Amino acid sequence: MDKEKVTKRSGYVYNKNTKARFKRMRRIGIVMPPFRVEDNVTQLLTTHYDRLLKKLAQATRGAIALEKSVNDSVYSEIVGQLQDAIIQGITSDKIKLAQLLSVQFNASRKHFFEDFIEDADESISIQIQYALDKDDVFQQHIDGLHRYYLDNAIERITGEEDFLKSVFLQEFTKYTMGESKDLTSLSDVMKAMKKTSVRDARFFARDQFARFNKSLTLSSFDQAGVDAVQWVPVGDQRTRKTHTTQAIKAKYGSDIFKSSNLPSEKDDYLCRCGLIPIFKD
Repeated sequence: MDKEKVTKRSGYVYNKNTKARFKRMRRIGIVMPPFRVEDNVTQLLTTHYDRLLKKLAQATRGAIALEKSVNDSVYSEIVGQLQDAIIQGITSDKIKLAQLLSVQFNASRKHFFEDFIEDADESISIQIQYALDKDDVFQQHIDGLHRYYLDNAIERITGEEDFLKSVFLQEFTKYTMGESKDLTSLSDVMKAMKKTSVRDARFFARDQFARFNKSLTLSSFDQAGVDAVQWVPVGDQRTRKTHTTQAIKAKYGSDIFKSSNLPSEKDDYLCRCGLIPIFKD
């Protein structure tokens, strides 16, 4: 018997049944992030963090060179100034990063509506296609979601950058205060950061675009006159205990909610649950 053919793309393993399973997930309302967009964002953020780590490495080399070129008393006097200069100098171009992320969000939105219109009920598809072409209010709402998630992405990336800088500064301070004999520990910190940057970037991309797509889903349902939605967990071994149908019903008394009053769990990190539209009788 021939071994089943398996391929790998964008960090996912594919076999002959994968496409059919993904189509089924979309039909029942489980939004999958577009893999090509997710892969592009992962690469973008990995490159972004790699540049930051290179700047930290340059700062380290500069500190060592400065220490060798001046005497101890002078070096001690300028350590504080040097630390400030390092942190201020290690900055990233947030405007450029926001522009690049915006391109990816637009690509995500394009893929989402192509798939949504193809897979949704005919009446919903017609209304959403009309809204995309003719309804300025709907378009403005979608643009607002875009801006919200873009701002959220930049805020999150800035927080991660600040964490990297704080770790760097702690190790650098230990070195300048004589608490460590060399900067080996700092180099180890940077190696560890680089090792996890791809994984963290992929988690970020997957989480942000899953949330973005889920918000687009709710906006589309609202435009099509959907009265409520049913919470649908994936139901596999990775499903959170708090996201199972039994847990949701136990906590809220039902797994059906107004789309404007969904449980906060829907925004949990890397949530894969779906939402099925329910219309008034």
